[in-house]
Amino acid sequence: MDPSLKDTFLNHLRNKDNEGDYFLARARRFWAGGFGKRVAQQTTELRRRKRTLFIYVNNSALRHELHMLRAQIVQRLNEEAGEDWWEEVKIK
Repeated sequence: MDPSLKDTFLNHLRNKDNEGDYFLARARRFWAGGFGKRVAQQTTELRRRKRTLFIYVNNSALRHELHMLRAQIVQRLNEEAGEDWWEEVKIK
């Protein structure tokens, strides 16, 4: 895809009305590859409310482990996004 066409397309996807959904889609795409197969298999859902990512996990030990790593998860997601968009992660 032409770089200028790609930038135009991404800017269209990421307007003020759907910016949160844009970052949620990027987080979902990155989740399995960036955090591993085990984490992806135990994750039932990723949701967004404002700039908070809610991660639903069905394994209590993994839930506790991820809870301890919330700041690092936010950092990695923001690095993947290329900007500091995510403010908080909550593990459910």
